[in-house]
Amino acid sequence: MQGTISQSAGDRAIQFGYVGQIKSLSVDNRSQQATGNGILQVQIGSITGSTVNVSHGEQQQSPQLRSLPVLLVPRSFPLLLGRREEVKVAVNSLPYDQPVEFYGSPGIGKTALLRHLAHHPSITPAFSDGIVYHHSTRHQPVSDLLQILFNAFHESSVPFKPTDIQIRHAFQEKRILIILEVAKLNREEVENLLNSLPSCTFLVTSQERQLWGEGHSVGLHGLHLNDAMSLVARELGRTLSPKERLVAEKLCTALQGHPLRILQTVALVREDNLSLALMQERIQSTTSTLGWVEQLLASLQKPQKLIVTALAALGGVALGVELLENLTEVPQVKLVLETLIRRNLLQVDGSRYSLSNNLIEYIQQQWNLTPFLENATTYFTTWIQQQTTPQSLLEECDTILQVLEWAVKVGRWSDVICLGRGIEGTLALSGQWGTWQIVLQHLLQAARVIGDPAVEAFALHQLGTRSLCLSEVTQAQDYLTQALRIRESLNDQIGAEVTRHNLEFLLAPPLPPQPKSQSKSVVSPSPTRNPLLFKGSLAVLLLILGGLLFLILRFLYPTPTPVPTPTDSPTVTPPETPLPTPTDSPTITPPETPLPTPTDSPTITPPETPLPTPTDRSTIPPTETPTLESLFLNQSSVIGGATVRGRVILSYPAPEGGIIVELNSRNSSLARVSPSLLKVEAGNKEASFEIFTSSDGNNSSNTGNVEITATYAGVTKTTSLMIESEKLPKPEIRSIRLEQQRIAWGKKVKGAVTLDRPAPDDGVVILLTTDEPFLAQILPSPLKIEAEKTTAAFEVSTSMNDRNFLKDKIVEIAASLEGGESRQTERLSIYTENTSPRLQSLHLENDNGVKIESLTWSRRVTTVQGKVTLNQPESNRDIAIALTGRNVKVQETVTVKAGETTAIFPITILGFDENQQPINFVEIKASYKKMTVTTTLKVVKIVPKIPLIKVPLRSP
Repeated sequence: MQGTISQSAGDRAIQFGYVGQIKSLSVDNRSQQATGNGILQVQIGSITGSTVNVSHGEQQQSPQLRSLPVLLVPRSFPLLLGRREEVKVAVNSLPYDQPVEFYGSPGIGKTALLRHLAHHPSITPAFSDGIVYHHSTRHQPVSDLLQILFNAFHESSVPFKPTDIQIRHAFQEKRILIILEVAKLNREEVENLLNSLPSCTFLVTSQERQLWGEGHSVGLHGLHLNDAMSLVARELGRTLSPKERLVAEKLCTALQGHPLRILQTVALVREDNLSLALMQERIQSTTSTLGWVEQLLASLQKPQKLIVTALAALGGVALGVELLENLTEVPQVKLVLETLIRRNLLQVDGSRYSLSNNLIEYIQQQWNLTPFLENATTYFTTWIQQQTTPQSLLEECDTILQVLEWAVKVGRWSDVICLGRGIEGTLALSGQWGTWQIVLQHLLQAARVIGDPAVEAFALHQLGTRSLCLSEVTQAQDYLTQALRIRESLNDQIGAEVTRHNLEFLLAPPLPPQPKSQSKSVVSPSPTRNPLLFKGSLAVLLLILGGLLFLILRFLYPTPTPVPTPTDSPTVTPPETPLPTPTDSPTITPPETPLPTPTDSPTITPPETPLPTPTDRSTIPPTETPTLESLFLNQSSVIGGATVRGRVILSYPAPEGGIIVELNSRNSSLARVSPSLLKVEAGNKEASFEIFTSSDGNNSSNTGNVEITATYAGVTKTTSLMIESEKLPKPEIRSIRLEQQRIAWGKKVKGAVTLDRPAPDDGVVILLTTDEPFLAQILPSPLKIEAEKTTAAFEVSTSMNDRNFLKDKIVEIAASLEGGESRQTERLSIYTENTSPRLQSLHLENDNGVKIESLTWSRRVTTVQGKVTLNQPESNRDIAIALTGRNVKVQETVTVKAGETTAIFPITILGFDENQQPINFVEIKASYKKMTVTTTLKVVKIVPKIPLIKVPLRSP
């Protein structure tokens, strides 16, 4: 046998392996009455299904614990921007065994935060036995996750499947941090996972909150403006100029500080040689996040879109280069992947690539992925039949499962059977029994829909075998009975024999083989014999015989001596003339004497030998010398002034006279330990003490982390106590006020937010929003009110670049408390200052007057025309509109005649910039009375083919 896997499987241990093409597993069934008392061996891989037998004891092997600590951590992320409060929550919770969850939208920065915390110096030392990180874009049942975690800490030459109890024992009393990024875990599954491994500490992420009632669940939002600006500069690789900072502020505000959106936008600026100002205007012209994603994907070329389509269709599963090349038929796929990585659209994990999470949902909803999924299904139904080893199937397991789920969804049942039969054995061998059950249910559904009784019987047989191994007796019997009935009706003699074998094994399991050291003449005791009942009956029989003998002797040898009064001692007081001690019969014991403990061969004790008086166990000196084992506090953090209880625990009970443990606080002004010399009384293993913390908790100098130590016999144990300032009630927003409630378009107005009480030490964050974000922008947003302050100012600016600026508008400004429910609003009326004409729009047209957004450039120079439009005509004078352009030649002004609203002007597009590099876009701006409108044109260059000139050969 070879290969190792393990999986939580009810209440038994299972070992897996394979020889050639027939795979096998062994099930530790010694604690089960349903199937006897032995080790099950299940053969996996036969076309008729798995078979169950009893294995021999020499085949049993237990997994060994790997060398500690086990460190399976992600890459570090040292340059984390912002997230100071989130890191503080983790640092103050994880080392004290409190689970932490971070939740938020895709791309908000959950993975970066986990990578940072996995290497944090205030967290990692607390987990001396290991830190394990697991990431999966596919939903995994809890049983499969337990399998993965068990394998992380154990190894075995023969694959092993632990019981639920074994898993809990394996992780008991171990300091382990488990970091999970698993898609679509719900609340019940998270609770089940925490309950299955209560001794471990969990750090998990999700899109929506799933951790309730314990630990800390923290929602992630966009970066604060300063951090977002730093992210822009870091991605550009240079310091921003003052003008660029103003544009970047608007850009980050429009993107709501979303880290991945900022990175992708700045990458688009860098890769397509665009300006920040142009990107800021494009983003502000969109009305939703979907519009921004649409612009982002519109910049991709066809090979890039094919790669993005493949990765989105498969639900974000990471694919290798070779598989991507086969599925998309894109040549030089490696080069295309590198361009997508530079645009921050892909993530890399070793040699595999996956799509950024914030794009998957949009593409799945907006793009037609059916043609690709049909081709992928056809590809894998062929590929899966060509694989000869479980390892090759296991590597692409997640991809095949995604294709299988789609085939089930659209009803391609023949493909479901092909894919399911191909992958189910690999899932069983890899220990993914939760997923194995799902695939078998899909197989059963497909077989019943298309009417394939042979496949139906196979699926039922496998489900029954799985239930047999998990001690699900009722389900196992039901599945196997149905499978047997179908196979007998099909006259499938081989298949029926395999199913009948497993069913008989379930209902009447064979006895396990006897150990070699046991003699053949030894008869095994009856399984119904109760040794305690047998010994008790023997004791009663001896007492009856002893009583009869006592009466006979009293009758034959009468004596005036009175019968002695029985005492608590089991010793019988003899008369003045003692009787001779019988040698062949048990000692006669008065009925008042407590019964002796029966043994298999009762020892006859003469009455002259008194039994020892039982002694209180607490006075028995321990056989081992106690050492200091642990130091505990009932709270890891408190408000200054509170009292904390703690206890020290010894490895063995204290000897006679007790022992003294020295307690110490590294900062007695913050936390005083009482008593400083703690006595553990004789016979006890633990003793309690108290810690009195400073009551001046509002003073920041009287808060912090205090180290508490306990020392005995050269051994010192240490723990920490966090003393915090008193958490005052969070302030509420009293009002939001504007200096003016009515302003003209293009003007600015100042405002202020006021709290009902001073802000706490860490300040208060106010989120400022408008119902018309493209008409009125607020800076700064979010707004922070510093400690001890009650107000903070902001400014609202209106834009004259919007086509609706001539209409009177009422905009609602809202201020809400971050992390709270307090909210106040104020209305701002924006009006048109005068009725003179203003620029309304600018666009480009071809020679036929049709509006164009892109152009194919194939000559040295290409000419198009621009068109400016006013909102209304000027009746008595012409209006001159100033023009500027980038990568074009354009006249300085264009004149709109009196009484008209439009004017057309020529534009000459240059094929190359001043560095003789091909251009890919042009930009035109039109300005009039402090208002500017901009338009762009995408340019695609086609290199003309040089015609082949045929030169006739001259005859000699």
